[in-house]
Amino acid sequence: MNIFIENPSCTKLKKEFEKGKWFTIGNLAVAYPYPYGFIPGTMQKDGDPLDAFLITANPSKIKRGDFLDTYVLGMVEYLEDGERDSKILAKSPSENIELNQNIKAAIKNFLLHAFDNKPGKRVEFNGFHDKAEAENEIRNTITAYNGSSTNKEK
Repeated sequence: MNIFIENPSCTKLKKEFEKGKWFTIGNLAVAYPYPYGFIPGTMQKDGDPLDAFLITANPSKIKRGDFLDTYVLGMVEYLEDGERDSKILAKSPSENIELNQNIKAAIKNFLLHAFDNKPGKRVEFNGFHDKAEAENEIRNTITAYNGSSTNKEK
């Protein structure tokens, strides 16, 4: 599975890459704990590609615009303004990383507080899911992408 990195770790500046162009979305209340991007060729119900965190011991080596081969570790799910959202959790094939409590706490904290600077934004954490559920989510979003003529491929 490949991930296109839109936002490196340790930055609050959110950017998105869509149709070959970079867009600055704005500043988040907290910094990304891990590099963050999307899985090309997928589409969630909102029309956007499936997002992913790259869990790595060397986040400073990962830059905005990197396109990386990864392995699925699991998935995190939450509600943003009442809408279900999921993020795939992945790792580099060369790293021996497991989803421990510190990693989960960093991701949960980010998701719960990234929009603290946006009045009225509601976020509810739904939990972590295993690799099998993450792979099922990826398959479903690939099917959605392939069946849509109006996808927003980034």
